[in-house]
Amino acid sequence: MLDTERLLIKTPTLEDIPELFTVHNNPANQLYNPNGPDTDIDKFTEGIKSWIKHHEQHGFGYYALIDKEDQKIFGACGLKFKTILDNTYLNIYYRINSDKTRKGFVKEAANEIIKHVNQITEGKYKLVAQTQYNNIPSIKTAESLGFEMDPSFDDVLEKGNVFLFR
Repeated sequence: MLDTERLLIKTPTLEDIPELFTVHNNPANQLYNPNGPDTDIDKFTEGIKSWIKHHEQHGFGYYALIDKEDQKIFGACGLKFKTILDNTYLNIYYRINSDKTRKGFVKEAANEIIKHVNQITEGKYKLVAQTQYNNIPSIKTAESLGFEMDPSFDDVLEKGNVFLFR
């Protein structure tokens, strides 16, 4: 488990699925997700199992975020391997409850996770943030973490995608 001033950052478990599903099922937290909120708990559970497997295989992945103040999971953040145009990157992911946005939680979690994962991987991989061109909050968050947009990757995996690298 990783620990910051305000957060506990833990490897997700199957027991965390109800809280994580609530985050991913809430339309307010999925405003810019072209697929909308997650609605199928079984499909979501398979996704969490893949997060857990990534942790088992690599020693890191996507994490559950716990606010120390109320001890509740309010989101997820982390890095997983992603291949884009035959190159391997570490894809950063963040999704939190809308009532926790604009308070620096993602930046606090991401910085700690990036530091941790860079130690594990010896900094061998470039980081990437994939989002939609109209997801200004996500783009601003990535930029605050030191990511820069690379327009040559626009629309590479699907129409409307933009990529920021660090």
